[in-house]
Amino acid sequence: MDSLFLHDAARAAFTAFTKQPPQGLLLVGPEGVGKVTIATAWAHGVTNHATSIHLTTPDEHGTISIETVRDLYQATRTKQEGRQIVIIDRADRMSLEAENAFLKLLEEPRSGLTFILTTLKIESLLPTIVSRIQRIDLHPLPDEAIRRLVMAKKPGVAEADLTQLVFLAQGRPGIALSLLTEDSLPAQREHMRTVKQLITAKPYDRFKFIGMLAGDRENCIASLEAMVRIVEIQAGAATSSAQLQRWIAIAQALEEALASIARNGNIRAQLLYLFSRY
Repeated sequence: MDSLFLHDAARAAFTAFTKQPPQGLLLVGPEGVGKVTIATAWAHGVTNHATSIHLTTPDEHGTISIETVRDLYQATRTKQEGRQIVIIDRADRMSLEAENAFLKLLEEPRSGLTFILTTLKIESLLPTIVSRIQRIDLHPLPDEAIRRLVMAKKPGVAEADLTQLVFLAQGRPGIALSLLTEDSLPAQREHMRTVKQLITAKPYDRFKFIGMLAGDRENCIASLEAMVRIVEIQAGAATSSAQLQRWIAIAQALEEALASIARNGNIRAQLLYLFSRY
């Protein structure tokens, strides 16, 4: 865990739980903040057996089914040597039936077993699950921490590329590392040009992007989050009250659209409404 970039509060919590592992941990944080990486590192710190660490992820349809949870039930009923760790990435993708089945696992605790759940938003999980496990919030890191991470992974990176990587990462180590691939940065430059157009173009021109964004939920969310960052910078540089109020209004519209899309709101309808508001 020492090599990971963590806020002090999160590091202290993981240290405490290493000494006395709980039945369940819930890691809450934005996409790319490193939830699975952190969960896996912590798991290796509390068990000497790599085979005792099991990772469950959403299937090709983006869900975690009740059948998957039933398989976990069978896999965790037999006591193993050392501590057994089960990581469920994107636990919010469990179907309601799967969540209820998982709740039974929590209600029948077994010594030496810890579940680690990750989620983007705690509201997406049943309150009865959340109440039975220990929560750790993982927040985006300061830009300087991301700069150090990128420079450590890619010494000699050009300053212009470094600045753009830090901006695009928005405090998320996983995003920063994914941008270090050879083909990624040019694609991200094109992505940022699109995002800037969405902010500065007239409404009719913005509407042309709806079809492209609506077809990819994750890309849409990333685009709107990048827009929020740019708008925040513009608000900080505003030279008049009118400018400031305009940027604040755009930021509010973006946050409302992001919140609705995160609740599985219709993307096309939300973008249409958003792009008509500024």
